Amino acid sequence: MGEILKDGLIKIQSDHREVIGEVRGKGLMVGLELVVDETKKDRTPNPDAVDRLMEETKDRGLLIGRGGLYGNCVRISPSLNIGRSEIDEALSILASSFRSIDQ
Repeated sequence: MGEILKDGLIKIQSDHREVIGEVRGKGLMVGLELVVDETKKDRTPNPDAVDRLMEETKDRGLLIGRGGLYGNCVRISPSLNIGRSEIDEALSILASSFRSIDQ
């Protein structure tokens, strides 16, 4: 399940290259580093984007966490008994939330 989650997050990263600097993690403990503009190599931490993303996902029913020294990492750590349909739903919510903060 961890590989499915990470692959889905990498797909979301490819659709939002500017703000998602890196997808990292192991198993079901995964993080997204949000930056100012990865396409221009501006890896300045972007905690404001994390704030907006957390609000968008919460409004859609998905709770995510914050981490990192600068508060610019999104933590995703679902329960170990998560199923494929729940991962797909979480990825869908994250994708639509990223589209909302891009506007």
